[in-house]
Amino acid sequence: MIFIAAAADVASIPAYGAAGVSTLAEGDIAMVATKTFHRIYSTQGKAKFGYESLGEKDAKLFKVMAELSYPDIDAKSKELVMEILNGNCVLLIPTLTTEKASPTYVMIGGHTYDTEVDAKGTSGDAPGSAKGLSLTVSSFDIVPGKTYEGAITLSDGSFDCATGVFTAGV
Repeated sequence: MIFIAAAADVASIPAYGAAGVSTLAEGDIAMVATKTFHRIYSTQGKAKFGYESLGEKDAKLFKVMAELSYPDIDAKSKELVMEILNGNCVLLIPTLTTEKASPTYVMIGGHTYDTEVDAKGTSGDAPGSAKGLSLTVSSFDIVPGKTYEGAITLSDGSFDCATGVFTAGV
């Protein structure tokens, strides 16, 4: 699962450029009261994360990117893309590393640099062909893949990004 929140729904994230901020811990992402992250399903094996450096020799930043694939162009996918296409968001995407068996959640977006979202939808041209909504979300950062190891609030409970454990709300 991938998690997304409108940047306006996030009260605070440690400032970019803060010394040593490459891993965010519990409480570092604070939400506005009554706001939560939302789950986004991405077809298994179709979500990918990456980064590249851009800029002049003495002023480079990383462009951090995610490519996601939602297997339908239904009302839910259209609602999602309309909500984030021209807005700023915070995305947490799972990545696998050799450091641990469970996914590490990488953050794209925040308050310093806006996200750029590009969307493409297709019905496919034959049974079994690729179809659905494809999203590319990118932002700039001084860290190539800042990670989050705390819990996030969802509408029906919370998800701990460090352990991968979902706890249902009461």
